Amino acid sequence: MDYYIKGTAIIILFYSCYKLFLQRDTFFQANRWFLLVGLFAATILPVIVIPIYIHYTPTQINLQNNLQNNLQFTSLQSTTATNFDIWSLVPVLYIIGFLFILAKVLLQFLSLYKLFKNKMQIKEGPFIFIQTKTPTAPFSFFNRIVINSNQFTKTELEYIITHEKIHASQYHSIDIILIQLASIVFWFNPFIWWYKKEIQQNLEYIADHQTQQKIKCPKSYQTVLLKANLNQNQLAFTTNFYQSLIKKRIIMLQKSKSKNSNLLKLTIVLPFLALFLMSFNTKKVYIANAEIQQNPTINETFIITYKSTDQQLENIKNKLEDQLDGIKIKFSDIKRNQNNEIIALTIATKNINQIDFTKHITFNKLDSTPINNTTLQIVNNQLLVSDDKNGSVVAISKNWTTTSTTTPLITEQVSNKTNTIHTQDNGDNIKLIIENTNQESNISSYKFQATNNGEEKSKLVIEEQSNTPLLVIDGQLTNKTISSLKTEEIAKMSILNEKTAITKYGSKGNNGAIEITTNSKTTEQNSKWIIGEKVETTSLFYINEEDASKNKSTLHVDKNTPDLVLNQHKAFLTSQKIDIQFSTIKRNSKDEIIKIKISTKDKKGNKTKTTYQSNKGISPIEINLDGTGELEINSK
Repeated sequence: MDYYIKGTAIIILFYSCYKLFLQRDTFFQANRWFLLVGLFAATILPVIVIPIYIHYTPTQINLQNNLQNNLQFTSLQSTTATNFDIWSLVPVLYIIGFLFILAKVLLQFLSLYKLFKNKMQIKEGPFIFIQTKTPTAPFSFFNRIVINSNQFTKTELEYIITHEKIHASQYHSIDIILIQLASIVFWFNPFIWWYKKEIQQNLEYIADHQTQQKIKCPKSYQTVLLKANLNQNQLAFTTNFYQSLIKKRIIMLQKSKSKNSNLLKLTIVLPFLALFLMSFNTKKVYIANAEIQQNPTINETFIITYKSTDQQLENIKNKLEDQLDGIKIKFSDIKRNQNNEIIALTIATKNINQIDFTKHITFNKLDSTPINNTTLQIVNNQLLVSDDKNGSVVAISKNWTTTSTTTPLITEQVSNKTNTIHTQDNGDNIKLIIENTNQESNISSYKFQATNNGEEKSKLVIEEQSNTPLLVIDGQLTNKTISSLKTEEIAKMSILNEKTAITKYGSKGNNGAIEITTNSKTTEQNSKWIIGEKVETTSLFYINEEDASKNKSTLHVDKNTPDLVLNQHKAFLTSQKIDIQFSTIKRNSKDEIIKIKISTKDKKGNKTKTTYQSNKGISPIEINLDGTGELEINSK
């Protein structure tokens, strides 16, 4: 609807400028291009958006406390009855009119085709003459000229043929076709029909003016115009010798040439066009300054309860999407018990450029009891989801989310005694809690990775960066390696730094210790290590806060990597001043990558290009970047 309103406004603007300032001048060719530019402007400009960049300083808040203590909640009530909206008929009426005008034009084109097909054609130079005995007005369509020679004298016929040759040689048929197409799209706008009339009239001015310059007796040509003023059969997309408003054509033939200074009037439309664009074709783009957030903008907050109806959920979704930029929301997998209370609910999102939704959070009560209240709020273009019972908060943004299938491994200091590492896979959330007994953390010596080896279940792999730590399983010291454990066997894992390990285990803890509690020793439902049978880690980041040169990032690409992950890898490396391109990507029927080309350019300007290809799916690829900017790509 917005497109048609803007297109209509531009048509009115150009038509008004032409009628007020240009139609009385004899610059017919200039007027022709002015009217054509108006058509293109009405078609193209409505889809052009001019960004207005606004810099702002993001702010920082305690999300959990803010959600729990500082928000005023909005309750959404479902509508009990809906009134008939007359505006819902607008699209239907438009389509009916569109199809009617389109059918009319197609019938006229069919008539033209039959006329060309059934008549004798004579080629003279670039022109093709078609003789007809039917009382059809002389006209031209591109290089074809149709005329009934029995209706005119030899002199009159010469004038008419000269007139039509000018139409054909200057491709006036293109103008007619363009305005005809515009009339189909904007059929509801009366100005488009008046615009069409002015284009046709101006084309006749061009042909009349140049014909009069080529013949010996200009007054005789004007007499032919008067004599031939018959309203005979005419086709909508042809240039006809017989046009109405003969009086105007004769007046323009007798008018003296306009002053060259009048050409400046062609530019009158420009300031109005600029004003239109800046008023209706702009979009505000907010750019965050590189400063720590202090006071974020807090919007409305919505609460989903077990009594929420489908209509209320739809209203919440629509209002949240109105406040988000580039994120779509979907409430799915909704289950209700016999009392129509919600017992299961999934929250999924996607970017506007994505096809499929990504499921982030699922609330599910297996005993058919209602779900807890769930609070949703927009803060700094992030969707915050909070379970009111346990107080947990999940932030979902356009590019990053703590539960997204594409979130890279990140580290954050949760408290003086705990470091948390989050990562996700294609179906199950992985959350690893690493507990320390003091503020010092020694976990930077290890790299964590979840892998999938063929049909075997996933295992946890810790790649040692220094000496081997002590391994304690279910309270017993063991010589086993952690890679011998399957992830479904692990219920809880704790990593102790050297000082804590020595205090607890003596000299055996010189290199730190890893304590593992297996599922055989615990029945805890909310285990701190939650993992599914299939785990795919997309990214790993080792961060040394004291020496950045020791940082290391590992990005994973395999046959199952979606395009969204590839885009995120590219965005991360770009932020590290590494140029990488994933191209020539081909997938099989299982959506597995069977071919990919990786091109890189590091900080030193070194370039590489490598193509990986396999009909069974490419082998896993690791993209390693260290703290000094050295880039290395390996394939298994």
